[in-house]
Amino acid sequence: MRNLSKIIFMTAFLTAFSLAPANVSAAIKFLGDSGSTAGSGAKLPSRPKTCPERGYTLKSCPENKSPRYFCPSNGAYFKSCQCNPKVFAYDRTNCTGTKVLKGRKCDEKFEACECASKYAFSTANCESPKMLSGAQCNGLYESCKCPPKYSYTCSYPLQGSSSECGGKYMSCKCPDSFSTCDDNPDPSAIACREENGVVKYSACHTSVTETCADYGYLTYVPVGQKCKQVKVGNSYCYKDCGYN
Repeated sequence: MRNLSKIIFMTAFLTAFSLAPANVSAAIKFLGDSGSTAGSGAKLPSRPKTCPERGYTLKSCPENKSPRYFCPSNGAYFKSCQCNPKVFAYDRTNCTGTKVLKGRKCDEKFEACECASKYAFSTANCESPKMLSGAQCNGLYESCKCPPKYSYTCSYPLQGSSSECGGKYMSCKCPDSFSTCDDNPDPSAIACREENGVVKYSACHTSVTETCADYGYLTYVPVGQKCKQVKVGNSYCYKDCGYN
């Protein structure tokens, strides 16, 4: 009787199971079989995916780049590398005009945007009488030049009559010790012609007035004597005096 009840129960259970949806799977444990295990339709617990399997495949970056998007379960892995936008902030779109890209490069970005090297002069290194000129960049200029009025090169004996700038002067003049000599210079004098055409000399001719004494002559005839008369300069002198 007990076996008949068991057969009737199993028949009813199998009939109900066959009517269930096809996608339903269950583990069937037979009555009185305490050692039975899950049936073939049971799912084992799934293994967690590794970082590489989840797309975090990188462990290092090229020079000047830094990691981006780290794996939550293992910080040694990340998805991509990027240029630091705070360091590499300049390219040809925001560094234009008189400025040029400088410094380290990351992809098409640079870490600096500075004035070109030709802009090298400022009030700090361009001293008077020179003047800053040319195009400028952030207070720096292309050149530091003498004003056009400094156009004279003074050759000896001429000398500059103004401050010097780049070896040139605003005008030239003869040394103060030179004079016109009333057009009667010493034969050995150095001539100097100024811009206005005036000629000055380093030495003038000096006329020496000769006297009777220069030759040992007398300026008179001694009493009772007779002398020879000679002319020295504009004067008459006497020599070879004696008694006859």
